[in-house]
Amino acid sequence: MMKPIFCGNFEYETRQSDLERLFSKYGRIERVDMKSGFAFVYFEDERDAEDAIRGLDGRPFGYDRRRLSHLDEEKIMNFFRVEKDVDGFHLVDMGNLAIHGREPLFVPCAPKGCIELFLQYGVELIGKKAVVIVRSKIVGFACFIAFAEISCHSMVHAMTKNPEQVTSEAHIVITDIGVPNIVRGFWLKPGATVIDKGTNSVKYSDDFQDANSYLHGHRVVGDVCYEEAITKASAIAPVPGCVGPVTIAMLLSNALDSAKRAYNIA
Repeated sequence: MMKPIFCGNFEYETRQSDLERLFSKYGRIERVDMKSGFAFVYFEDERDAEDAIRGLDGRPFGYDRRRLSHLDEEKIMNFFRVEKDVDGFHLVDMGNLAIHGREPLFVPCAPKGCIELFLQYGVELIGKKAVVIVRSKIVGFACFIAFAEISCHSMVHAMTKNPEQVTSEAHIVITDIGVPNIVRGFWLKPGATVIDKGTNSVKYSDDFQDANSYLHGHRVVGDVCYEEAITKASAIAPVPGCVGPVTIAMLLSNALDSAKRAYNIA
């Protein structure tokens, strides 16, 4: 796992540009520590990636979906054994999730995290109308089918006309589209519960700074205009600091379940 080192902030991944800024600001740095036993390996060719993944069978490994843009993501994911895919995006798991009466080995972390939030805060789901606003095919579909049996639900995407009419009738709204503040207060039904999974970096002006800001003139906002939504919603997951950590916790939960199966631990 990469550890960020700039200015004592341990919330964001260290990138080469951050290291270059450190060197230019502080000159010589005595040491940069990274957790032993884990490294990032990059492949330009799918065949090389497949050979490497299959060669790791029986050993812990993972992949970063954000860095698969130059490869066929679906093909790469299915190089993994289903028992290893703790993200829950393997075709076998997605199929089992979609079919009534079947149990996936792993529920995908995104909907699993949402359900955990609902359980922890006592949000009633059965019989409620839920709307999932998505851009990501994989995450959006996972959330959509995960809620299929417990609520009446709809999906809003780029081709949906008048999305605000759809969301204004929903008791539960889940967003993951990557557009800052696109969901406005008037989109929401009074008393709705809102799960904002969007993570967007926007510039802030000199007169606006808060504890959630990035270091280099940016801050993180969600897909929902928080200042407007809090006047309509009964509950809302703020960005940053809510859905992200919970999703990571679900990933760790799935990883623990995978390890227990691998070592026959009850």
